[in-house]
Amino acid sequence: HRCWAGQWVLRHAARGRMRRRVFAQRKQWQRGVMNKGEARYAEHLESLKQKGIIADYYFEGSTWLIGPNCRLTPDFTVFHADGEMQLHEVKAARRGKDGKERYHAEDDAKAKMKAFVDKYEMPLYVVWQERGKTYWTTEVIGG
Repeated sequence: HRCWAGQWVLRHAARGRMRRRVFAQRKQWQRGVMNKGEARYAEHLESLKQKGIIADYYFEGSTWLIGPNCRLTPDFTVFHADGEMQLHEVKAARRGKDGKERYHAEDDAKAKMKAFVDKYEMPLYVVWQERGKTYWTTEVIGG
């Protein structure tokens, strides 16, 4: 008797022979809603604003057209006191094979960041906070 995999899983799971895997659903991105890392970075930017280092910052303040049906909305648009505008992307930290922590971005996000830099000839600042650290690490892409 042949049975497809789904029937086998249901039959054997009901008998207690195997554990069911429960996959956590990934939270979907929502425009205008900060995640925990972005909220921590906003606090950091607010402290820089209070000290007069930056003039202002906006969360998802600008959207840039990269190609047909392809856009990049940086997490923060930052204006410095001298008038310079910077675009900041907040990413999570991951430990690499070499033991050093770097930012983690999906392949499509990396491609968008590279395409943005190539098209607009403007640097993009990727920031992340290493685990257990209070400071922010920055990597400049392009520029």
